[in-house]
Order: sequence, then C-alpha cells, then structure tokens
Amino acid sequence: MKKRMVTFVGLTLLGASALVGCNVHGSEVSAEDEHIPERLDEILLSSSTIVKGRFTERIAEENMIRSSANPSEPSEEFYSEGHIYQFQVEESYKGSDEETVTVVTPYAKEVSIQGTFRDRMIEHVDYEPIDESKTYILFLNELAEIEQGLYGPASAAFIVEVDEAENVRFYSKRIEGQLAENVIVEEGNQDFKGKYVTEVTGFLMGDYIEDVLLLRDLFALEGIESLSELEIFLEE
Repeated sequence: MKKRMVTFVGLTLLGASALVGCNVHGSEVSAEDEHIPERLDEILLSSSTIVKGRFTERIAEENMIRSSANPSEPSEEFYSEGHIYQFQVEESYKGSDEETVTVVTPYAKEVSIQGTFRDRMIEHVDYEPIDESKTYILFLNELAEIEQGLYGPASAAFIVEVDEAENVRFYSKRIEGQLAENVIVEEGNQDFKGKYVTEVTGFLMGDYIEDVLLLRDLFALEGIESLSELEIFLEE
C-alpha cells in the first residue's frame, strides 16, 4: 500500500497498513516519522510553553490528523482522536502566563482491518488516562494554525505526572525501563524499536501490530526523580 504523508498535531504521521495473516501491521517507522529526543534539554528547546497544573475538564474530541492543504480542517481520509482539555496553570516555567490553557492530547487512531467489516480504534502508544486529581507538567507548542489558543505536544512524550510523593515520570507505554506489557522488544534489538501490539476482538480475532520507536528514560539520564529536581533543571 502506498504511504501518504499527512499532518499530525505536533508531529508527522505516515498512514499505511498491511494485512499479514490475522495480524495487521502498521507502517514501518523511521527517525524521519517523528522526533525522538535523545536528551531532556531537546524537549525544553522545542517547547514554546512549559506549565505545571491540573486538567480540569475534557471539553471536546478532535481529529488530530489535519488536511495538508488547510490545517484548520480535519483530514477526510484518516482519523486519530485527540481529547481536548482545559488545564489550570499553577506555575509557568516557559511561555504562556495564562491561568488556563487548552490542550489536545492523543487518544486513539482509527484503523481498517480486513475481515472485520468495520474500522477499529487503536489506543495511541503514548496514551494514558488523565487523572484530574493529579498534578502534571506539560511540554507544549501552540497550534495557532489549527485554532488560536490551542496547545499540543512538543515531543512524542510531553505529559509528566507528579505523584503524591512528588516523583515524576513521563506518560508513555514505550519508555525504556517502564515498557507496557504489549510493547515487545526482540532480544538483541540494537535499533531501539519495538512492536506495539493491540488485541483485536470480534468476528476476526488477532492482533494489530505497529512498529514504534522506543523512548529513552530522559529523567534517568539526567538523574532526575523528583519534582524539585525537575524544577531545578527547568530553571537552569
């Protein structure tokens, strides 16, 4: 199947898939498909806004794949659902000084699977449910070409959870040292790639398999475990 280049909010996405037996494989990934930072300061430099606070309300769903001719309009060929939240800002480390910002976060993409007679939603590899009782730090870029005042991911992993003990971690299923059970890395793999496997149920049973680039544990590389250590790094 021919690959199509489409605009993805904050990133670039190649939309293609092929059926192999009862397994559906997503398109092969490469370093050109999305920016994978090697160091934490790369995310800082690529972010126009860095804020700490809480998600207060999910206000809409939006197709994160946009028309290349007019990014203010969603793609008519592909669908990748994003959730739009209001985010109450407690502290701004960079950029926006607004009390509330509107943020879109990736949720799931629609894939066509032969033999099932319908499209399925496959959860995004960097998605984890938002907990409105928790504190987060977000690395964002404004998406003015889509909607004035809307912010989206500045990097593949852009949401940092702060737990009750004020330890920090990035939201993602593909970070080394905290891989989800359905992210499979072959033994001896030197390419820092993995297989993201989603079980497909219904008329045709099987797995949707997507090649993904793995993310390094950027906090471990900097010796950061706590909120205070991260804030010192952000202020340097």
